[in-house]
Amino acid sequence: MDYENEQQIKDQNKDEDVVKQSINNNEEKNICVDQENVSKDTSINRKKQIKLKKKQKIAEKIEIERKQNNENIEKIVNEHENILTKKQSTNRENQLLKNHFQYQLKNWEEIASLQSI
Repeated sequence: MDYENEQQIKDQNKDEDVVKQSINNNEEKNICVDQENVSKDTSINRKKQIKLKKKQKIAEKIEIERKQNNENIEKIVNEHENILTKKQSTNRENQLLKNHFQYQLKNWEEIASLQSI
């Protein structure tokens, strides 16, 4: 019986060793999987950062273009305002000249009527 007990103990020890080895193998596999996952996550994060930087650059370019467009629009509006101001000034000058010539015409007509008397 002692022999059987010893054999059972040896078998149990072997079984425990096999279980321990299996656990160790699984832990090593888990560590490898974890490292792969970390690598994948890192790679994904890098890709996301690159995409984000590209989007930021595009947004900056759009903002610069928007500012330039606003400046160009402002210049055009100012030019049109200047043109309108000049036209209004010219219209006033023309109206003053017209009034002056009408006044002169009346004076000449009065002078002519007085001369004909």
